[in-house]
Amino acid sequence: MSRTSIKKNSVYNIIKYASSVIFPLITFPYISRTLGVVNIGKINFANSIITYMSLIASLGVYTYATRECAKDSENREALSKVSSEIYSINMTATVIAYAAMIVLLILPIRSIQEVRTLIIIQSMTVLFTTLGADWINTAEGDFRFITIRTVLMQFFSLVMMFIFVHHPADYIKYTLITVVAASGANCINIFYRRRFCDTHLTRRMNAKTHLPSIMTFFSTILCQTIYTSADITMLRIMKDNYQVGLYSTSVKIYNILNGTISSVVTVILPEISMYYKNGQKDKISAAAKYALEFMMVLFIPIFAVLNVFSKELVGLLAGSDYIGACTSLRILSIAMLFSLVGNYVGSVYIIPCGKEKIGLIAGAVSAGANIILNIFFIPEWGINGAAFTTAVSEFLGMIIGFPYVTHLVKVRSVIRTFFTSLLSSGIMCVIMIFIEKLIGPSVLTTMMIFVIGLLIYGIAMIIMKDEFVLSFAGPVLKKLRHN
Repeated sequence: MSRTSIKKNSVYNIIKYASSVIFPLITFPYISRTLGVVNIGKINFANSIITYMSLIASLGVYTYATRECAKDSENREALSKVSSEIYSINMTATVIAYAAMIVLLILPIRSIQEVRTLIIIQSMTVLFTTLGADWINTAEGDFRFITIRTVLMQFFSLVMMFIFVHHPADYIKYTLITVVAASGANCINIFYRRRFCDTHLTRRMNAKTHLPSIMTFFSTILCQTIYTSADITMLRIMKDNYQVGLYSTSVKIYNILNGTISSVVTVILPEISMYYKNGQKDKISAAAKYALEFMMVLFIPIFAVLNVFSKELVGLLAGSDYIGACTSLRILSIAMLFSLVGNYVGSVYIIPCGKEKIGLIAGAVSAGANIILNIFFIPEWGINGAAFTTAVSEFLGMIIGFPYVTHLVKVRSVIRTFFTSLLSSGIMCVIMIFIEKLIGPSVLTTMMIFVIGLLIYGIAMIIMKDEFVLSFAGPVLKKLRHN
């Protein structure tokens, strides 16, 4: 994959995750107001249960399969063999996950029985995620198809929501629509992936080769899931659905933005794995620098907006009933910084180098700290305590892995991008505040100032001649001049 291809895939992945911002921007205000805080809390509590089920079904397959399939991406026969082996392991784990779900639904636990129907409906995404085997597309670097498919399915979901969801009692319909939209994307991939390889179930899973690394990744993801999902589960147990509804709103915004920025390093994972395999140190450093600069350019303005305009953002996306989520969102913006650094370490060193045990240690420490701190902070501080424990957990995970990548990128090589992004973000926020004061607060004003803020940030970066931004904007500006 050339540098140009990496840039294109970065843009595709950003579009994919940007759509995850734009579509909720349209649907979430409507859904949150229509269904109400309690029903939103029920849906998210059920989803937290499905998260654990999905964890069992997926094991550590996605990341491991992406790395291993990337190594054989140019050999169809070899790729078909390794993908079929991993796919069969994945399917076996999925069957086990459904067996565990059935046992859970039989148990006389009141909080589980209240959302039993939601759990059954949402569980369908687990099966179709396994059937889709999206990791084949990622290993092949086919982010164009992934993006187009995702955007189309989100548009379908948008249309269905406005047609069928009109009252609080429609929360079951809403859940069905989200499942159909997600499952449809994976159904398409069952047929599409045949262009790369022939993936099928096989008894010869080569478990001795695959399972050690898969289980290490699984253990790491388990730890990550604990300190990202345990907050909602423990909030429901210690507090109520209202608190879950508020916190899940801030977490939803956090996850969307965190995922958007993290998508940058997802793009380089297959390629950087090949660089390590071939001992191409210069290309490793170049890819690591590219990912770091991209993350800074995206994170700094997002961090500024989350802290200066958290009230406006929550009000726009969820409505005035959810304003209580603002403080937890600001705390989570700090957690996002630590999380992004941790993801960066994993993608540019730990995963491609086969050092997943380091990631496991970091995840275990983070998960343990999160659960222990939740016991003390949630009863006292509620959703803000849950957000605080997430930030502390992400910090602990970050400091364990960070020393392993300090040699890859020199600080001097990215310091200019850091300061230009910081200054541009400051200019952006000042102008956004001025416009809001001048026009007055409203939904339309909020939408307008966010769009204007984005333009101001980009223009400021170009005026200050930031080399990284100009590498993307330069070709576009040249075409405009010629036209």
